[in-house]
Amino acid sequence: MKIAASDFDGTLFRERTISREDREAIRRWRAAGHVFGIVTGRGREMLLRDAAPFAIPCDFLVCNNGADIYGADARSLHRAPLPEGVADIVLEHPCAAACRLCVFFAGPSFYGHAEKTNAWIVKNVSLPLLPPQELARLPGVHQISLAYAAPEQAEAAIPALSRSLRDTAALHHSGVCIDVTAPDASKAAGMEYLLMARRWETAEVLVIGDAGNDIPMIRRFGGYAVHNAGQEIRAAAKGVYPSVGHMLLAHL
Repeated sequence: MKIAASDFDGTLFRERTISREDREAIRRWRAAGHVFGIVTGRGREMLLRDAAPFAIPCDFLVCNNGADIYGADARSLHRAPLPEGVADIVLEHPCAAACRLCVFFAGPSFYGHAEKTNAWIVKNVSLPLLPPQELARLPGVHQISLAYAAPEQAEAAIPALSRSLRDTAALHHSGVCIDVTAPDASKAAGMEYLLMARRWETAEVLVIGDAGNDIPMIRRFGGYAVHNAGQEIRAAAKGVYPSVGHMLLAHL
């Protein structure tokens, strides 16, 4: 048995669709007795919103950059809450004031900053809105996501936010988003926890992605990039494939 894990946005989900070829490759992969799952910076509900129309069978979901992990039965396997005080630092930071959207993920739920609702990322999503003082008091928050108008703005915000948070949290950059998680959370760590929990440590693991938050996972597992990935991601990868389906069929 082999384990395949794909990033979602920009890797499996491109131009608002999952190709027929990728869907058929996943079907063949699983029919051969292998395991397939998604590893993403998205929360579970936001992921399922866009994945559900394509009926992709998943044996696991590693969500929120490894801070929230689910098995095939949608049962929570692991959740890594943010340390106390991190929410206050983020909400009071100038980088948060400059973002277009701020979302708090707490358990299976997510909440938006009431003063920042005009963003394309949550289009057609019923997002409960809370004032910042209520967001700061939410129990069990495991990721805070900040979305900017352009990728360059998100990248420029990282150094200042990192200096303020120091070692109390990890930052994950993907496109226009910065995600804040517990310091030990990452896609790589999420996959490692999943392999341990499922006793899959001896299985061959294939991972593929396209963005900066995929690099730790790609390096840890000797993984791959899709051809539309940036130069830094492709340089970290063992190889480059046109699509997720091409990677799966090459290792079938």
